[in-house]
Amino acid sequence: MRFIIIIFFFIFFAPASTDAYVPVLVSQKSLIDFDIISDPTLAQTFYGELNNFPHTYEFIVTQSLNFVVDVRVPDLEKSTNNISAIIIKKPVSGGRVKEITRMLAKEAKWTVVRDFKSGDLYREGSHYEAELEPGVYRLEVHSPNNIEKYILKIGTREEMAFGYIETVKNLVAVKQFFNKSRLRIVESPYVYIPLLVIIAGGGALSIWFKRRRNILDQNGIL
Repeated sequence: MRFIIIIFFFIFFAPASTDAYVPVLVSQKSLIDFDIISDPTLAQTFYGELNNFPHTYEFIVTQSLNFVVDVRVPDLEKSTNNISAIIIKKPVSGGRVKEITRMLAKEAKWTVVRDFKSGDLYREGSHYEAELEPGVYRLEVHSPNNIEKYILKIGTREEMAFGYIETVKNLVAVKQFFNKSRLRIVESPYVYIPLLVIIAGGGALSIWFKRRRNILDQNGIL
């Protein structure tokens, strides 16, 4: 029984004990839609596809914090490395919008990197890190024609915001985002580590049962 409990622990908690992975699939239907980032310090990865209009994110800073964001694109043949972003601070009352920064695609190197958490290749675009004062901020992702897949990674605080099952479910959607088969989720340590544990555990149990049976046979019990 103790052995089964150990296997259960490794299946559901071992992947989470490395680096937390919070994949979020974005679906904005119109220009007026926007996604709210409830915690801009939490490490999260947003996967979206522009469909003739920019995508917008909004987050609130209640006290000064270090904000980190990376713009990426999937390493696909159709990716054009044209994704840019702009961050603005909304006026308190009747004031003017304050531009914080522009993350321009033309200034990025677009180096190909592997995401260890999902097992996929992406191109690293613009990076921005700065101390933000309290206020309401908006981040807009866009390209010249606004028809492109993109990846937006924000935050640095590692924490499992989703349960294991929901994370794996989102991983399936991430594989589809990369135009891969759902079965390719085995590329992620969140899947292959539990599988290896199950295989190893099954082998250990098989050996234990065989040895126990041999002992019982030798004692004439069976």
